[in-house]
Amino acid sequence: MQYLAAYDISDPKRLRKVARTLKSYGIRAQKSVFECSLPESKAEEMMEKVDSIISDDADSFRMYPLYNDAIYRQCALGMARINQFPGHYVI
Repeated sequence: MQYLAAYDISDPKRLRKVARTLKSYGIRAQKSVFECSLPESKAEEMMEKVDSIISDDADSFRMYPLYNDAIYRQCALGMARINQFPGHYVI
């Protein structure tokens, strides 16, 4: 399953931890946005790790599933590039 993960973290230390965590699960699309190709179990694991880092009162994290052919219908303008996912990840 493909996911789009986005975050807004107020503390620089937590920000780095969240970015490092997401980097191990996906590809950075923008500064605070990652594209992830994960089985559901790994997506849940990623959410649990992020939840253990962020502050419920100060930070925000969202993950959107990309159903069907959404990944193939995306558009990119300017400096953006469309990421190509390998057939599988070894995590």
